[in-house]
Amino acid sequence: MELQEFVDSAVEDFGESFTDIFSKNIIHDQYQFESKFDFDLKPHANETEKHYSIDLYFFIPKNMGIHGDTYTRENFYSDLNNYLRIQTPELFKWHKIVQSEWKLPLSDQYMAVHLHTEKRQRLAGAVVQEVKFFGCFVDTQLKQLQSSFLRVLERNFFTRSNWVEAMSKRIQMVLDIIQVYRVKYLNPIKQQKILLDLEVKRAFLLVDEFISYRVEIVLIQLAEALQQQNPGCINVQYILTEALTQEANYRAKSRESNFDEVKKREIYYYRLGLLKKYVLEVLYLQSKNIKKEKTYRNAIAAVGAALAATWAGLADIQRFQLLGNGNGQDAWLRLVAILLLGVIAYVFKDRIKELSKEYFNQRLKQYLPDFDILMFYKYFQENGVEKQNFIGSCKEFFRYLQKDALPPEIAYIRDIGNRSELDPSRDEVIMHYSKRLVLHIDEQRVPNIQFIRDIARFDFTEFLNKLDDPDKEMSYFDQSKGIVRMEAPKVYHINLVLRYSCNYKKNKTTSEYHVEYERVRIILNKRGILRVEPVLNRGELNDSGQPGLEAIS
Repeated sequence: MELQEFVDSAVEDFGESFTDIFSKNIIHDQYQFESKFDFDLKPHANETEKHYSIDLYFFIPKNMGIHGDTYTRENFYSDLNNYLRIQTPELFKWHKIVQSEWKLPLSDQYMAVHLHTEKRQRLAGAVVQEVKFFGCFVDTQLKQLQSSFLRVLERNFFTRSNWVEAMSKRIQMVLDIIQVYRVKYLNPIKQQKILLDLEVKRAFLLVDEFISYRVEIVLIQLAEALQQQNPGCINVQYILTEALTQEANYRAKSRESNFDEVKKREIYYYRLGLLKKYVLEVLYLQSKNIKKEKTYRNAIAAVGAALAATWAGLADIQRFQLLGNGNGQDAWLRLVAILLLGVIAYVFKDRIKELSKEYFNQRLKQYLPDFDILMFYKYFQENGVEKQNFIGSCKEFFRYLQKDALPPEIAYIRDIGNRSELDPSRDEVIMHYSKRLVLHIDEQRVPNIQFIRDIARFDFTEFLNKLDDPDKEMSYFDQSKGIVRMEAPKVYHINLVLRYSCNYKKNKTTSEYHVEYERVRIILNKRGILRVEPVLNRGELNDSGQPGLEAIS
């Protein structure tokens, strides 16, 4: 791979595979497993819609105590957090221009009319959005820098002078663009040379503070990684040390930078979280949950009432027939029969109504979504007008499945890795979570959006309650040592099979359909998640229904 191609290869971890769904499964923290799904919105060959599906099949050992009675649909959704956001727009072609000529167009326009209150206020919202986008942009560049830097270290490319030069140049480019932002925009604002709306001033200052923290965090991580793996690379070490020194001096002029006290460290992380939320919120989609459960419930109740009414009507007809037939000698028998028929009709009418509601509710539940969500994106146009455009819709489902109800390919992928037919049969509970997205393709609708990222974090805390102690004592016999006692880890395996599918609709009659699969193993104990192991790398199944050789881990 060429030098520049390697350094500039990643774009904020967004990418595309055969199905235009890029995925990444990681451990977010001790208790949370995180999956990131990126959905491509770029139109190809006159596409009008893209239909994406993500299916997650959890295979959980039954001895963990997780099943339909102890862990309901409500429990699952309370443990699942979803975040929908756009890719950081590529508004700043900073690597293609002279750094000194770089600018924020709307901010320049805003500052040029700062004495005209009406024009200034009309642009305020768009400027706040632009400045936040800049903060997201710098954060993305720092992530790319960190990723490229670690890849260079991993491949030991710092032994080659051209790689040292390339990484040094990339670090300096990021620092230079931050410096231009501070000189060109922050200094006039801090010196109060121009009139600003309060929200605009807050945006410039808070974004700068967020950038300062992120620069320090990333550069420290790079310096530590370099010191551990290649301490002899003096040039890059010098650049990192100088940059950290300058950043510390810059922040010390206006903020407290001494973290010796616990309270100050606590405030640091708390404020950093607030800053991150403030800056990155410009990327997140707005959603509206269409609650159809009440409509479905009323419709099912209406069906039950109709069946009960039909039964009551048939019983009334029979009663009228009894009243109209026979003679006076058996009048008392007809009266008893009518009374009994009335009681039976009433009892069965009530039961028919309730049982039919329960039956149809259970039968239809598997076809009805738990959540039906509409997705919007709110943004400001260049003229300052705020718009909210419809992006698409999302439906979510959660079900427990029996093993014989599994799709054949999912069952096959789950069984990959069996050592032999003599292995004990697995006693597992199967949970199925499914997400269906319909995204509308229109480049003019919302400009600069190429990907939508869905971040799903699942909390396994509730799964840990009934697990055994993480350390167990075991004994074995050694011929030279005799009986040996030792501690052995007690772990549990949750297998997760993922199915990705994409349907491209070009018009009303034609479409393309692609499916890929992946399997990972989540290993945990009572203390939390230990690691995530890939079992089957993502790929398609071949014509025989088996993964290709390149897909097997």
